[in-house]
Amino acid sequence: MVFGEDKNKVHNIVKGNMMEFRKYYKRMLESTEHIYWNKKKRRIEQDRSPACLYSHMEQLPSNLKNEVVRLSGIKHSDVQEVFTILAREKACTDLVKQGVKNIVKSSTKTQSIKGIFTAGLSKTYVYSMKKLTKMWKGGKQQQQSKSS
Repeated sequence: MVFGEDKNKVHNIVKGNMMEFRKYYKRMLESTEHIYWNKKKRRIEQDRSPACLYSHMEQLPSNLKNEVVRLSGIKHSDVQEVFTILAREKACTDLVKQGVKNIVKSSTKTQSIKGIFTAGLSKTYVYSMKKLTKMWKGGKQQQQSKSS
C-alpha cells in the first residue's frame, strides 16, 4: 500500500464488481492447470508443488523475473536455473511479492515526480491533499468495520 492511498481501495473495487470479476476469470480458472475454485471454501486454490511454482514463475513478466532473481541473491546466469532452485524454497512467493512491491514503488515514485513537473506545485498539492483525505477516510472505515 502506498502512502496517500485509500486503505480500502482494493476491497471497494472488488466488492462493487464481484459479478464482473467472476465472469472475467471463470474461463481462466476452468482452463488453467493447477488452479481451481474450491466451492466449499469459496476461494481459489492452487497446487504449490515445485513443478507448479516453477511453471508460474516462468510466466511472469521479464522485469519481474529479473527482480525476483536479483532479490534471491543467487548468483547464476541462467534464470531458469534460479527458478528451479527457488521453486523448492518456501521464500519463493515472498520474493515474487517483494519484486512486485519494488516495481510498483519505483513506478509510483517516478509518476509522482513527473506529476509535479507537468501539473505544477499548486495542482500537485491540491491533488495530494485529496489523496490524503481519501486515505484517512479509508482508515476510519477499516477501523469501524473491525470494531463492528
